[in-house]
Amino acid sequence: MVAYRINAYWSVDANYSFLHMENPVIAAPEHKLYAGGSFTKERWNVSTGIQYIGGLYTSVGDNPVMENFVLWNLRGLFSATKWLDLWLRGENLLAQKYEINAGYPMPRATVIGGININF
Repeated sequence: MVAYRINAYWSVDANYSFLHMENPVIAAPEHKLYAGGSFTKERWNVSTGIQYIGGLYTSVGDNPVMENFVLWNLRGLFSATKWLDLWLRGENLLAQKYEINAGYPMPRATVIGGININF
């Protein structure tokens, strides 16, 4: 893992993991790579990241099945007042078709938003 704060507003980070398995395990990827960045200034906070998953076993046994996919996520938060935050989150914005467990497809691009009330 590496992380670097460019200045008071910008930061970036990345990580990679490699998993060597003698016996495949469902939902355990061989390769996982992530790179992301964030921006924070005054009342704004925005972050994004891209994740590559390679060699993910969705089923094991006589006919193991592996998946590879790329996910892009984005999050934003605006602090309207000291007690009210507005947020928006987008996941799998590239609308990748993938499964973590065989027969259970993950949702394509999704966007959700909401508010936080802080007392």
